[in-house]
Amino acid sequence: MNDRKQKKSKQSWQLWLAIIAVILVIILLIFQFEAFFFGDTDVSAPSTVVEAIMPLML
Repeated sequence: MNDRKQKKSKQSWQLWLAIIAVILVIILLIFQFEAFFFGDTDVSAPSTVVEAIMPLML
């Protein structure tokens, strides 16, 4: 019976961990869309992969 409790406890812990991870991803996406909508993004970040790689090639 003790093994059954431990297994159920582990499954419950994994379920809560997955739920928290999903919530954090949703919050991150909300902040990203909000920043993009209001134009509050990092202006010094390269807009394309080529712009990010070019300084390394020179």
